Amino acid sequence: MIKRFAYITVAVLFFFTACETAAPVLTAGRELVTDERISTGTLENGVSWMVMENNEPQNRIQLRLVVRAGSVPEDDDQRGIAHLVEHMAFKGTKSFAKEDLVDYFETIGMAFGPEVNAYTSFDETVYKLEIPADDPAILARSMAILREWADSLVFDPAELEKERSIVIEEWRQGLGANQRVRDRQIPLLFRGMAYADRLPIGDPEIVRTVSRERIMQFYRDWYRPELMTVIAVGDASAEILRDHIAETFSAIPASVSPRGKPETGSPVHTGRDVLLVRDPEITYTTAQILQHHDMQPLKTVNDYRRRLIEAMAFSVLNSRLSEKALASDPVFLAAEAGSWQLIPDMRFSWIWTAPSPEKFSVAFEEAMTELERMKRHGITESELERQKTTMLEQMRKAWLDRDKVSSAAHTDALVHSVLYSEPYLSLDARNELYRTLVPGISSGEVQQVLQDLYPGRGTLLFVTAPENAADIPDEAALAALWEKAGTGKELAAYEEADLGRPLYPPELLAERGHIVGRKELSDDGIVQLDLSNGATVIIHPTDFRENEVLFTAYSRGGTSLVSDGDFPSASAAVDYVEYSGLNGFDPVSLQKKLSSNSVSVTPWIEESYEGLSGNSSAEDLEILFQLTALYFVRPEFTETGWSALMAQLRTLAANRRSKPDEQFNDMIRDILYGDAKRFHNLDMERVAAMDPSVAERIYRERFAGADDFVFVFTGSVSEEQVVSFAEQYLAILPAVGKKEDASVIRPPFPEGSTRRTLQSGLEPKSTVFVGFGGDAVIRDYDFELFSQFRLLLDLRLREAIREALGGSYGVWVGGILSGYPDGRFSLQFQFGCEPGREEELTRAVLAELFSLREKPVAETDLVKLQEQYRRSRESGLQNNGFWHSRLVQVLMRGEPISVITDTDSMLTRITAETLREQARRYINPDNHISGWLLPADQTLREEGQPAGEPVPAAP
Repeated sequence: MIKRFAYITVAVLFFFTACETAAPVLTAGRELVTDERISTGTLENGVSWMVMENNEPQNRIQLRLVVRAGSVPEDDDQRGIAHLVEHMAFKGTKSFAKEDLVDYFETIGMAFGPEVNAYTSFDETVYKLEIPADDPAILARSMAILREWADSLVFDPAELEKERSIVIEEWRQGLGANQRVRDRQIPLLFRGMAYADRLPIGDPEIVRTVSRERIMQFYRDWYRPELMTVIAVGDASAEILRDHIAETFSAIPASVSPRGKPETGSPVHTGRDVLLVRDPEITYTTAQILQHHDMQPLKTVNDYRRRLIEAMAFSVLNSRLSEKALASDPVFLAAEAGSWQLIPDMRFSWIWTAPSPEKFSVAFEEAMTELERMKRHGITESELERQKTTMLEQMRKAWLDRDKVSSAAHTDALVHSVLYSEPYLSLDARNELYRTLVPGISSGEVQQVLQDLYPGRGTLLFVTAPENAADIPDEAALAALWEKAGTGKELAAYEEADLGRPLYPPELLAERGHIVGRKELSDDGIVQLDLSNGATVIIHPTDFRENEVLFTAYSRGGTSLVSDGDFPSASAAVDYVEYSGLNGFDPVSLQKKLSSNSVSVTPWIEESYEGLSGNSSAEDLEILFQLTALYFVRPEFTETGWSALMAQLRTLAANRRSKPDEQFNDMIRDILYGDAKRFHNLDMERVAAMDPSVAERIYRERFAGADDFVFVFTGSVSEEQVVSFAEQYLAILPAVGKKEDASVIRPPFPEGSTRRTLQSGLEPKSTVFVGFGGDAVIRDYDFELFSQFRLLLDLRLREAIREALGGSYGVWVGGILSGYPDGRFSLQFQFGCEPGREEELTRAVLAELFSLREKPVAETDLVKLQEQYRRSRESGLQNNGFWHSRLVQVLMRGEPISVITDTDSMLTRITAETLREQARRYINPDNHISGWLLPADQTLREEGQPAGEPVPAAP
């Protein structure tokens, strides 16, 4: 089922073959033990460390510096300083000047953001590095930088003033409806605790004005060795990693008279609290009940068992709620239950719902009734057995890949272990716990855990709603509704539909096609099979993971072959199937049927192609083939599915334009596409034009025959397997006897230079958009060169707009080069900024872009691009995801498969001249668009251009 709703909830958005032998006896009180492959220790000065050798991927090491101090210990006049200190770590240390830090990592092929980053939260600040493992000097230098972040920041005054602006822009970027809701909810959520007024983003006025001395004081107080843990995981021996940590970090002096950490307090909740927040920029209503709990430690086998039972309870409850959301006239559009651990000592169980318009009270009643039904009657034996089977199968399949867990996954889990004082269990240990504990769990235990998770009525009720929502009671009436919803009436036990019949129709198994052709496409083992019905299968067996198969099927045509009048229905065709099901199974029943399998297939119809995408474990490969075939021959189109889909789309369309960002996006699309409505965003006009019979017809037309489809499989597959399943499930699919081509329907890029301005929004923030586009003639290596040009633009604009001018937290760079059905390109740039700086920063962006047409690219930038390309291919070529996406790309583009592995040829093409030629092809000073989104109450500056007039060409 497609989840269309992003939850407007508490907005804490920071940044954050199995063994067949008998299972051994585990006593409930036995302590859980950290994976024995992890070495740990503490230096004499108090710095603790954790290291692990892991060669997935090869030639990479993950490093973390965990400082167990975030925003909570800030003094009142320091709110926001923990985050500012984190930023200043990248602005110079005692031995490394500002330009030596990020520049150094980029010149060894590691990108700022994905591989070089940091974050600040309530209780911690964490620095992250990913580095190559093939050069001992890189490891030594990286450890030295990590160590100097720990105790040798210099807080250069000039750099500090620049970075204040960057942090303010990060704060500004977060302003909006979610922030306004959060600011109302957090004080209630953490009432009586320091967390209530210590959000990591801090107070912008303090960030602007706090003295350098107070910033340095926070650094001295809380960046202490006993509060630090260094983690190193990767393709190096544990001894080498340990020795580097000891040699580098032992030089940090031990603390003398350390300041005590402040008490965080305990939550104050004397009764139930109701908070209703209305906001003009909220697009749909939500209601959420939360229940405070003390955090139960994960120390023993019994603790682990309880968490397994909780997972079962949430899974069953969510499945039941999903059924209600897919009713023919749903009273709520989505609902979900779960648990949060937002801070180390406390967590919340919650149940969230998005009521259908005008149905708030009945929707709230329905959600609470389902919770109450499960609390009273528990779960059925079939639900229990399905949960057990699912959990055991999922763990078994994860265990099969136990030697393929990435170093990044291990490292992030170790960070969690440090922060929450929980052991990090090996997959062997977890597999043992599952096999021993899961079979003995009873339905009564699941029922009891659910009652424990939701005792009484909860402690908080948060309701958020559009300002004009007329069906929301006031807070007193909400409290009364909360008190009685789901109680005081007889509730029948849940009854489940029969899921015993087979997923795939047995009568179709009598049919079988055959392979009519085979050829090898590359030295990498990529093989093409031609099927008797005209379909093509591409196989790329790999050994990167033991139990992973990735799948894509594609065919030319897409919505480009649909009339404008039919397009609204075409845009809903795939969702219609997804909301209806396959072969008589509705979406929830289908999910239950497949719950113990690791498999997923999703159909799609895009502008120029239609197809399917999916994945599976090696063992579930046949089910992947079955699902693929069913999307051709047995899709469902039900009245219930259409009704549920329309309820969602009407809600999304009705209030979408309440958000300034959506209005701005509409304006940009209007500039780009004019009256071509099919390229505009969802609105009520489009929803009203949707017709279920047309949507069904278009889906069936797009998937009428498989003879012009290419089916691509990458991963843990053998040719023998694929041949067998392809003959059984793909070669029997219908053939229509024609090869389609997509039509050219996208309007040309607007001529000339155009700017438009929109004023909307309550917050003091602006957004700037700049776009280029046009026709393109595709030549050899153009797709790769275009990608490198985009990376260059990202580097240059970060330096020009963020670093030099402090104008924005970051510039988003997007772009597409397409050769089908016609050659075209687009480049798009967008960033947020302080109101009043739109003109200055637009000119700065254009000046930087135009300069690339005339000036050679600096040698340092070339080195960065070349090394990042080389290193990304080095790791990518060990990865199924990289191989599969690139294989599908080159097949669709008609490129030779050899370009995937031809790293050296591409490196010789990343030159100053080729990049300047890219700029001249794709950056036209006389042909671009720009748009500004200003706050509703902002007055245009006198020196700014009036709305609608072109931007003058920058020098």
